Amino acid sequence: MGGHDYVGDVRGEGLVIAVEFIADRETRRPFEASANAHRIVSAKALELDLMVRPLPFIEVIPFSPPLCITEAECDEAVDLFARALDRATPELSKLARAS
Repeated sequence: MGGHDYVGDVRGEGLVIAVEFIADRETRRPFEASANAHRIVSAKALELDLMVRPLPFIEVIPFSPPLCITEAECDEAVDLFARALDRATPELSKLARAS
């Protein structure tokens, strides 16, 4: 997921991580503030029954699952999030060109 065209950074420690979205990886140019790219990805994740919470003021989706989560559940969540990101890519591409 970290190599995706619109993922600028994946950071964190242990189970607490965050995915940051940017319009251009080479220049690190952010999306326009009104683009809400992270909310588009969040909506696509919800369509796949994965609930994530986009932050209110920056293009970041953090993950902080319960400590009782299993490795299999983590793998499933990552797979679903990657699928959501793939589904959101056409919309993110349009937003990146407009930014």
